[in-house]
Amino acid sequence: MIINSTPSNVTWFSSSQSSMPTINSMDENGIIKILDACLVNGGIERSVLSVTIDGNNVTLDFGLGHGFNLYQIIYISGADDALINGNHKVIDMTNNTATIEVVGALVDTGVIKAKIAPLGYESIFGTTDPLKRAYRSLAASSAKRVIYLDMSYPDGAGYHSTSPARRAMIDVCEDMQTLGVQINSYTSAINNKPTNQNGALFWYQARGSSKTTAIDNFTVPWMVIGNGNFFYLCIGFSSYSSYKTSGIKETYGFGEYIALDKAVDATFLIAPNSNDDTASSYYSEFGGDFGSLSYNYVFSSVDSAFKKSTIAFAGNNTGYSGATGGSYPSPSGNFLFTLPLKILNTTKSIIGFMPAYLFIEHQMLGNNDGQVVDGCLISMVQRIGGNPFTEPANVGFYVGV
Repeated sequence: MIINSTPSNVTWFSSSQSSMPTINSMDENGIIKILDACLVNGGIERSVLSVTIDGNNVTLDFGLGHGFNLYQIIYISGADDALINGNHKVIDMTNNTATIEVVGALVDTGVIKAKIAPLGYESIFGTTDPLKRAYRSLAASSAKRVIYLDMSYPDGAGYHSTSPARRAMIDVCEDMQTLGVQINSYTSAINNKPTNQNGALFWYQARGSSKTTAIDNFTVPWMVIGNGNFFYLCIGFSSYSSYKTSGIKETYGFGEYIALDKAVDATFLIAPNSNDDTASSYYSEFGGDFGSLSYNYVFSSVDSAFKKSTIAFAGNNTGYSGATGGSYPSPSGNFLFTLPLKILNTTKSIIGFMPAYLFIEHQMLGNNDGQVVDGCLISMVQRIGGNPFTEPANVGFYVGV
């Protein structure tokens, strides 16, 4: 069986782009701002000055910086040629131009606009509550599970009184008809909120080495990668002194993995697991260390329960993505070698593949962060969690054509 874990319709976003949110550690709802933009709204429309058609390549000239990313999907409207309208992936670009591939386009006129296209999710209950969101995919191919984020603090939450850690409490459920009321929850037993006021699953925006540590003000770097079936949030959340200006990011995720058994529920969640957020750590679990259940685990349905499974690159082997192997670039050229990441069950058998998520077989050591190499977006991560000093490594996400 040949499994393709790198779908071609993946797009990405980053905090370095214009028209995408810039957040800081103190924002009360920074993660929600990011996800509203990337999942639901997209970017700001930009006017196209002229269009050049060369075979199947259609180049849009904006006359000034457009703020798009290479291999990002953009939405085009207003073209007289209907083939140019709609979603297209940027296959080449300069500061002022973006090139897409359109087979059969002939007409280069119209009042044309383009914007960064969202992934195609809905915020089920809109934006009325500034601290809570329930997102669900609009894609026909999606199982339409709901991810629920709550960035509020329950009474007696136990965080710093004036500069608390910013985090989203995370839940996944089959459906939601009232904001916060889960129908067939996957995560309620893990979060156990009657005992753990803050739950046990989190996406961090800013946190120190402990729950009670005050955070200070810094710009939070982030990237989002995905499509209508899954997405990853890479975010530099740590306010610990060694990390907060390093650019090192954590990897969170939600959606559906590529299951070998098509009959199983393929819902997955990547989120740190700490009862009531009491664990002490300098950095969390999702960096370059793969093959151990202590790091880079995923919550998925295994043996009729939603529980931790190992993410591995080669059977039961352990290794460090972007921190071992040959150098990059190699003496033979700028070739990037990667391995698909797999989900293992409790008996270490492969049950599926993480979509678009790749182990890097080079000593990149944190270099090339935010760059696309051979269609692979590079993210700088910590080699292994728990250390008070930085050990840069890298993971990759396939975003190419």
